[in-house]
Amino acid sequence: MTRPASIPLVETTPPAHSEPAAGEVRVAAEAYGRQVRQARQDALVLEHLPLVHRIVSQVVSYLHPPLSRDDLISAGTLGLIQAARDYDPASAAEFATYAYLRVRGAVIDELRRWSFAPARLKKQLDRAQAIVREAIEQTGRAPAD
Repeated sequence: MTRPASIPLVETTPPAHSEPAAGEVRVAAEAYGRQVRQARQDALVLEHLPLVHRIVSQVVSYLHPPLSRDDLISAGTLGLIQAARDYDPASAAEFATYAYLRVRGAVIDELRRWSFAPARLKKQLDRAQAIVREAIEQTGRAPAD
């Protein structure tokens, strides 16, 4: 039994392979670039988290009552994430140096945000307290008005 000639057994022309449009390639390349940058940023943040704890340990003595150590760690971690996002690997500075400045700045900004007085007034109060302590040491009693 023979098949009729009008029904092909196999498709004789190969399917047309459509080349991706230039826009599709660009979009895919940008998405891949974002994924690579995000992976690099995540790695930098994880690697430098101990830096946040070290900086918070250095400034923990300046804590004001409404703030806790965890609040400062949160602020420092946000500073580290921002540093990882903004860091330019082509710059001359190492990431650790750049991150240190950004994390410390974020922690100090958090302390300032919760401070009851401007820095100038706080400095004057600290100076007055030092003078009172010195007067007590010299005279053995608290100074009168």
